[in-house]
Amino acid sequence: MSKTNRYVFVPDETLDLHGLTGREAAEEVTDLRGKFSRGTHLRIIIGKGTHSRDYPVIPHVVRNALLAQDIPWNYAKQRDGGEGAIDCVIKYN
Repeated sequence: MSKTNRYVFVPDETLDLHGLTGREAAEEVTDLRGKFSRGTHLRIIIGKGTHSRDYPVIPHVVRNALLAQDIPWNYAKQRDGGEGAIDCVIKYN
């Protein structure tokens, strides 16, 4: 019998970065705690980078920004975007 995570992540807010440049995306994810209130369930649409010239930029920018702000994250479930979306909860330390 396999166990599955039945927890459904329902975002309070969505931040769509798909189609932005790396620099524009970095500006959007800087200081997320200042932009969203405590406990906000946030889904960040990053895209998969399939239309990037060289390699996907936005996923790296967002992951690094979340790590720098000490915000835990997970990729969204496949039905919600999979690796093209990141789910996180804005918490304060």
